[in-house]
Amino acid sequence: MENTDIEILIEKISSLIENLDTYVASLSNQSISWIEIGTLGVALLAVAATFVSIYGTIKCDKKNREANENIARQLQASEDKRAEAAIDANLTASARIEWIERVRQATAELITACYRYIESKEIEQINKNLETVQEKKSLFVLYFGPDNDGSNEVMACDLYDKKTNKGKNDKIVLFVDDLYNEMVSYHFNRISADRCRKELAKCSECEYMNNEGERESYLCQKDEYTYYNKEDCERMKREQSEGLECYNKNMLFASTHIQNLSEIMRIYGKIEWNRAKQGK
Repeated sequence: MENTDIEILIEKISSLIENLDTYVASLSNQSISWIEIGTLGVALLAVAATFVSIYGTIKCDKKNREANENIARQLQASEDKRAEAAIDANLTASARIEWIERVRQATAELITACYRYIESKEIEQINKNLETVQEKKSLFVLYFGPDNDGSNEVMACDLYDKKTNKGKNDKIVLFVDDLYNEMVSYHFNRISADRCRKELAKCSECEYMNNEGERESYLCQKDEYTYYNKEDCERMKREQSEGLECYNKNMLFASTHIQNLSEIMRIYGKIEWNRAKQGK
């Protein structure tokens, strides 16, 4: 019940009490009949009933008010939780997006350092650029913590899994470690491949000269007194060809590894971006 209704009741009770007081005062100097006593009793009962009604109304109003306040508090608490969850989700998404951008930057810097190292020619430049690769690799792996977080999510089948990144962190660290080892041996393979090509060119030249001159000895010397024969030359050409193929494969594998890292991180970043948009 509203406060205005209570005020109206109070006014009616006050009016009733005033009338009752006036009536009693009018009877104070007169003899009172049983009818008048009955009338007075009815009036008193009416006053008592009115008081009971007011008390019940006030009590009911209090309960209703408390119930409404409780509902309002619950609604406000729910709204606060929703607002807090929204804020947390926004903060999580913002932090993850920032993290994704940093990982992309670190990936770009590592890949650039690898290509610069591959293109190096002078020994001093090679050593300097290898140090840069090691530095960028060390910074890159810091973004990928251990995968053992105790969750029951489905693990990624490999680094090219487009559905989840779960379980990829450790694999990415191992992948980059392997890439660095390939970079370390890259220029050894390049120099060795160049040496094999020169030896094969020398063999071809020697073979041509022997064929033209119909000689049985070859220009390459085993030692101070002995030259290679035809069998020796064929064996050396075979060994140099096999070495050249092996060194070229190693260099190609290193270059492919860099390209694969770019694709792996493209997939990884896309999945993380989708998670950020979902507030996860």
